Amino acid sequence: MDAQIEQAVACALDAAGDADVKAQAIAFCEQLKRSADGLRVCLALFMHRPRRSDAARLFALQVVEAALQADGEMRDGGHTSGHIDDRIHPDGDRLDDRIDSDRIDSEHTSEHTDSDHGNRIHPDDRDLNHALSPIDIARTALYRWLCAEIAAAGPDMVGPPFLRNRLAHTLTLLYVHSHPAAWPSFFSDLLALLRPPAPRPLVTEFVLRVLADIHLEIADVAVHRSPRALSKNHRLKDTIRARDIHTVIPFCLHVAVEYTPTHPRIAAASLDVLAKWAAWTDLALILNSPFVAHISSFLAHKDIQIATSAALTEIVRKKMKPQDKLALIQTLNLNTVFGQLDLVPDLEFGESLGSLINAQGQELVRVLHDSSASALARSLFLEMFPHILRCLASEYDDISETVLFVLTDFLTSLRKDAKSGCAHSDELATLPLLLEISMRKSRYDSESNWGPDADSDEDALFQELRRKLRNFEEIICAIDPALFEQATLSLVLEPLKSFSKHSNWRDLELILHLMFDFGETMPGNPTYVSDQGPTALGKMMTHLIESDILSFPHPAVQLQYLEVVVRYHGFFKLYPNAIPSLLASLVGGQGVHHPETRVRTRAWYLFHRFVKSLRAKIGIVAEDVLYAMQDMLVIKANDISRQAIHVDAGIITLDVGPFDSLLYLFETAGILVSVDAISPSKRAILTQAVVGPLILDMKAADTTSPVAIVQLHHSFMSLGNFAKGFPENKNKDGIESIFEESAEALLSALQVHKQHRIIREAARFTFSRLCGVLDLTILSKTPRLLNALVENAGVEELSDVLPYLGQLVFRFTTEVCDMLNAVIMPLFQRVLEALQVAPEGTDDSIGLVQLQKAYLTFIIMIFSNDVDKIFYSPENISFLETLLQSIIHYASDSADASTKRLAFSVLAKMVSKWSSGSDSQPVQGFDEFVFKYVSRMCFQVATTPSFNLRDGQGILLLNEIASLQKTIFEKNKDVYVQYLGNIYFPSMNLTGSLSLDYIQALVRLDLKDFRKFFKGWIQQLRYT
Repeated sequence: MDAQIEQAVACALDAAGDADVKAQAIAFCEQLKRSADGLRVCLALFMHRPRRSDAARLFALQVVEAALQADGEMRDGGHTSGHIDDRIHPDGDRLDDRIDSDRIDSEHTSEHTDSDHGNRIHPDDRDLNHALSPIDIARTALYRWLCAEIAAAGPDMVGPPFLRNRLAHTLTLLYVHSHPAAWPSFFSDLLALLRPPAPRPLVTEFVLRVLADIHLEIADVAVHRSPRALSKNHRLKDTIRARDIHTVIPFCLHVAVEYTPTHPRIAAASLDVLAKWAAWTDLALILNSPFVAHISSFLAHKDIQIATSAALTEIVRKKMKPQDKLALIQTLNLNTVFGQLDLVPDLEFGESLGSLINAQGQELVRVLHDSSASALARSLFLEMFPHILRCLASEYDDISETVLFVLTDFLTSLRKDAKSGCAHSDELATLPLLLEISMRKSRYDSESNWGPDADSDEDALFQELRRKLRNFEEIICAIDPALFEQATLSLVLEPLKSFSKHSNWRDLELILHLMFDFGETMPGNPTYVSDQGPTALGKMMTHLIESDILSFPHPAVQLQYLEVVVRYHGFFKLYPNAIPSLLASLVGGQGVHHPETRVRTRAWYLFHRFVKSLRAKIGIVAEDVLYAMQDMLVIKANDISRQAIHVDAGIITLDVGPFDSLLYLFETAGILVSVDAISPSKRAILTQAVVGPLILDMKAADTTSPVAIVQLHHSFMSLGNFAKGFPENKNKDGIESIFEESAEALLSALQVHKQHRIIREAARFTFSRLCGVLDLTILSKTPRLLNALVENAGVEELSDVLPYLGQLVFRFTTEVCDMLNAVIMPLFQRVLEALQVAPEGTDDSIGLVQLQKAYLTFIIMIFSNDVDKIFYSPENISFLETLLQSIIHYASDSADASTKRLAFSVLAKMVSKWSSGSDSQPVQGFDEFVFKYVSRMCFQVATTPSFNLRDGQGILLLNEIASLQKTIFEKNKDVYVQYLGNIYFPSMNLTGSLSLDYIQALVRLDLKDFRKFFKGWIQQLRYT
């Protein structure tokens, strides 16, 4: 039988074997797992001599464990222990993951033949009775076999390591399900395995593995367990604490001391067990043992120092009362040990030691606010604070990271104390050195690179570290702003004063970084001058501008310089004489024309922000700056966007790329051209210099190649951004004709290439920006624009077109009617047509809701700007009924509450403007529409069973319905009262107090009170 099982396991694990044979083998193994004889058969296979294959023996132990689990669950009432640490079979996968079939022929579970018995201890024939439980069978057989195996074993006790680990876990399950009732001597029996002539290192390691597994099985807090399992585990731990812990802990401590010189790996394993068990056992056994005396030597021993620090970390973090925690820390006396240890050159140990320092520091900070222990906790914390700073200042960021948690806790606690006025002076005294170390730690280390040669992952981690360090600086600044200000000033000024071409770029980048963070950290807006003279920031900015640091030949320094001068552009409003020379530098090779792409594209944006912020201070130098940047205002889609162009089924799309940053330069050009210091004639020349090439590109766009289409798109976008730079209704003399020519060129090119979405979107964007420079002229060109945009527009594009028209309505309220009257009906027809298309997915559904909202919002804007007469003009009166029915549809049938609310708002606008009682001209037949459809719908929507009166959106919608009801009454007065009382309410069988109360509230209450009444009345109506 053993041979048959061994063969089946081999077939099941053979990836290259016959699929049918493999399936049969898997089925055989699965059936064996479930069979009543599986435990006995597999115990015999595992203990067989000569040994069977390792894979077969591993499978045998898994079958044994499955039987133990099942028996244990039956005993415990159906729970599992909560953690089964499945070991790995020789090929690297869990065997029971590889064997997953449930088919097998019953003949494979037949009785053993004589040849199956071999030379072994057999669980059937020697000591075990068939009436015993699986746990009793396995315990007796395995322990007796293990004793015999150890007594006769050489260095290959039990088998390879993975089998020893699996056997350790099997013994753990036996312990969990047997102890204490059935196997009260488990731990003494386990330690008895160490008696001579056992190969002690191997057996010791095996025993430690069992102890580690016991912790995982009954005490590991990371494992989720059922309440029943937790209760059982608590009982097990109580039993261990009462009876066995006095044996186990001394054993681990003895192993740690004895094996450190000869077998440090085993000593480290004992320390690991010690740390795990310390979390739920009496620490007095550890603290009163020789272990404390060996802490220093353990931490100094290269092979076990990491295990020692990890164990101490677990011990220090054990939950205890404040006084007991301080007693523990005093007994361990780690502050003395810390000073004797070097964090380098072993980085891994440095991290482990840093974690220990962090753990003890956090525990002490937690005790600081305990009145009975705060003084001692503070003394111990301040004693160890230099070690915390030593970790923070480490050249290795991984070590520095370990103490960020304790520093965060300490600074947060100190800020709280400082805010309440009870901060201790000795704690405040730690801040200057901490702040200096934190700031210096923000420096790129000596081996780091910047730019294309930098490791992106390392740089991301460093930037994250900088962010965390800045959090420290922000807290310190909140506690003592003057300290933060002086510290920054001290670190920045000296390098600025001593700057030379031989300076280290990392030092220069650091001071610029600190300057940038200064404004982010100090409360309030940056100030440069006070009554006492220049502020700290004013001094730093003055030295920065005088230092010529921008000329330093490193991109990191140059980019950070740009960030700083843009961040503090307000400084140049006070010192405008510095602007010309700075602009000349920014537009040169250190900024706009920088050779490195990363710096250059970022500089385009920063240069735009700088110019935009100082538009009023630039003056005549704007012309020189514009000429200096003119070569950058040349669109070459081949160069700019080749990597960003995608063509799929004729649809061209673009990724975000350098061109998106280049658009900032076009807007900057618009700002420079429009400054007051430039004369109208010169402005026209400069405008022509920028716009002329774009017009030529538009007129030349007669091919359909993707690059040509992208070139046209870029020309449109560049024109729009250039126009965006001009102020509203100012400095437009002499340039209107240029922009009008560009608009005509755009429309002509759009008509040819309107099938491309990127062209339509760019055209719409550009026209929205041309409004400011073309003024009323834009209205005469909009119908042609809309015709080209709407014809092929999808839902998303239509949602963008309507806000553009809304922009025109808002800007040109009195002049927009004629244009709007001509385009509104075909536009709305196209919108409603798009809204009738069934969505194919979530994105389509979201797009339709957005279009509904854009449609209703645009109608509201038309009414708000008093141009609603276009809806009933002779040209559009035939469409009015369709318009009204669409509003009714979205008010009653939309699944989106906010869309419904917008629809009711539209109806309220219509009632206010078109009813007979309105001040404006009433619309014929509208009152009948209101009574027949609108009023009835108010009550129908509010009483719909799906209407949620407790939801926030539902309440807002109910308020909108109440407002509409109030508006209908205000415009129709008694006519509406009579309609409700004599016609509508009787038709709905609403009579008596419900009807009378509603009419009285509608007549007497103001809107605010009526909304409250309406909600209660609807609730009453729904439950009537």
